[in-house]
Amino acid sequence: MVSVKTNDSEKILTLTSIGKSCELAVDEIAIAIGREPVIEGLHLEKAGVKYDTKKGITVDEYLYTTNKLILAIGDAALPYKFTHVAEATAEMAIRNAFFLWASKI
Repeated sequence: MVSVKTNDSEKILTLTSIGKSCELAVDEIAIAIGREPVIEGLHLEKAGVKYDTKKGITVDEYLYTTNKLILAIGDAALPYKFTHVAEATAEMAIRNAFFLWASKI
């Protein structure tokens, strides 16, 4: 299960699985819907994130972008534009952020 809460100016993601919980403080949470990546205006180049306006954000097999502090999921990053794919990649990204993050830096 995944939940989000705010604590003053912080946003906290909580991942609970098999009786264990982990929390991750984040600056921003972006949620997008649609069938085409709409990423213009996000200034991804300033964050060192590669993208193609037609294909979306470039990610590796763990959903990390070219900036290893940023993950991308769903329609914004993958060629499969289905709700169930976006949901599955959201769960994968959260697990990867909690458990693979230290090895990516």
